[in-house]
Amino acid sequence: MADCWHSTPIRQSAQGSAEEPLDGICTTLSRKTTTDAATTTDETIQEDSLERLSSTVDESAAKLRLQQSRSRYRRHLTSRLVCAFCVLLFVAIAVCLACVAMLLHVEPTRGVLVAVEGSLEMVPKSSNYCVVGNPSVISAYKSGAVKDFENMLDSIYGNMSVASRFVGALVEDFRCLLRPGRDSVRVEVDFTLFWRRRRNRFGALSAYPGARDVADALHAGLPGRWLTGFRPDPDSITVGDSRTIA
Repeated sequence: MADCWHSTPIRQSAQGSAEEPLDGICTTLSRKTTTDAATTTDETIQEDSLERLSSTVDESAAKLRLQQSRSRYRRHLTSRLVCAFCVLLFVAIAVCLACVAMLLHVEPTRGVLVAVEGSLEMVPKSSNYCVVGNPSVISAYKSGAVKDFENMLDSIYGNMSVASRFVGALVEDFRCLLRPGRDSVRVEVDFTLFWRRRRNRFGALSAYPGARDVADALHAGLPGRWLTGFRPDPDSITVGDSRTIA
């Protein structure tokens, strides 16, 4: 606080009395200037504090955003790595399965079906089989004989040791023959044998019995057999060529 004093000489009038100074005494306190300075200082301090606080807040927000960005990046990177690993794993499994399938080469369910045809003559117990008798009785008797003949073929060829699998036998025809001689009445049976040929891992088909093998097996399995009143004749065996069905 500063006081300013202004003095002016006192002039005397003619009456000898003192007159008041023209300017008088001026006392001015510069309080306004001091208050303004103090206010400015306070405002500066507050601005500095606000700036520091703002800087601190901005820095914290920047750090938080950086941490969030890093966290998102790590999550994305982890998910991508997991997806890539799963894809590689599935590819590896598929390749392994393909390799195993190529090595094993499992045969299709149907495979390759082969048919071998043959014929055989049988002598009936009764020489009147093909001549007399009730047609219905003969038909029933014939059906029983055919079924027994198919079962006999299944038992003979089902036990053969071959790479292909024996599927079964089918009687194609069952007819009477009249020939001169001691056994003038005969029944000729036409049959078909089926084998399923398999493929190995190299694609080659498995072996199956040839015509000679089929004839030898039937010739060895016939002696002493009687089928519902019929005696098979091993010397009448005939085996033809094979054919592929499917």
